[in-house]
Amino acid sequence: MTDKEEIKISLEDFPDDIYILLEDDFRAEFFKTAWKINRSYRHLAKKIGVSNPVMLSWRRGKINHNNLDQYCSVWDIKEIINHSKHSPGWKYDLEEVQKHVKSVRAVHGRKISNIKLPIEDSAELREIVTHLLCEGYASNKKHMTSKYGLTSIGGVKEFQNELSIFGEMPELKIREEHRHMPRAVMYILQFPKVITKILTKKFNIDFSWDKGRLPVEFFNGERKLLAAIVRAFFIDEGSIHDLSIKFSSNNLELLNDLKEICLKLGYKTLPIQDGVSCYQLSLSNKSFLDFYNDMISISPLPIVKKQKRLELGLLLLNKKYIHFDVESEIIKNLEKGPLTGPQLCELIVARRNNIINHLMKLKQKNIVQISKRRANGQGGGFIWELCR
Repeated sequence: MTDKEEIKISLEDFPDDIYILLEDDFRAEFFKTAWKINRSYRHLAKKIGVSNPVMLSWRRGKINHNNLDQYCSVWDIKEIINHSKHSPGWKYDLEEVQKHVKSVRAVHGRKISNIKLPIEDSAELREIVTHLLCEGYASNKKHMTSKYGLTSIGGVKEFQNELSIFGEMPELKIREEHRHMPRAVMYILQFPKVITKILTKKFNIDFSWDKGRLPVEFFNGERKLLAAIVRAFFIDEGSIHDLSIKFSSNNLELLNDLKEICLKLGYKTLPIQDGVSCYQLSLSNKSFLDFYNDMISISPLPIVKKQKRLELGLLLLNKKYIHFDVESEIIKNLEKGPLTGPQLCELIVARRNNIINHLMKLKQKNIVQISKRRANGQGGGFIWELCR
């Protein structure tokens, strides 16, 4: 694939077991023409292998006994086209059909209304796929739901908004899931499984945690599209301290894919490390400004803490270092109330190690102490306060 070969997801890319509902006028004309070419609806039903009532309900778009919408599978649409396309009176191919699709769904589950076909390449599309590789559950197995979850509701809301590139899904709700770890709340969004099926088929991708790889198509594209992959990975599996950017994953091959994207963006990377619980990819501090500019060119990070640390990194990068009394600055800020180490870094504009070193010195002098309570969030950090 070259840069000029843009990614597009069309109806022809859909797996056969996706079900579609056509616009009323088009649907009536489509089936009327197919029945005429194939002698009758009974003959066409026999050719495809469905019952006569099902064939009739496809044209009506409704199921008789309960007036629910009657969807037709992509496989059946393809079969109707194949049995009709040799007639001079036939004028419908998949490209024409996709212009008149009202909604889509898997055989069961949530639907997508006003589906936007073809789905164009975008930062949102690449972020959705990357999120599902990092913190999503997108199994194609029967009866398995598709979902995405983080401890940050902002990150999940952004993912929900990004799904709008497919169409309208007004019924989606984010739910809270309380974990056994103290102060740990996961925000979970279940989304239509039809999205999982479409992405899996289009990109020939396995979303399982140990086998997932970036689609080969994602290694090409303009800078913003490549940066979107890094941004999504950073939201899910990234960390930042001062000017140090790190990405973590249990999937070494996926991390190698990310490294290749980073190199295409011109970032300087360090060798991937095999850590205690996962693999880690670090960027050189020299790449911080490029990384910052790429992230902000898309939008501020939806995770407030990460965005604040990103902004702090920029301040540290631009700060002209002059000597000042860090301990006095710490005391002055703690006089206003207890603070975490990262909060002190932001207020004083100083590196993390510098702040921690001075906090420990002040602790030895019995000027500051660690509060009995911890910061909110998973693995809540220490809160520092003045000794009473």
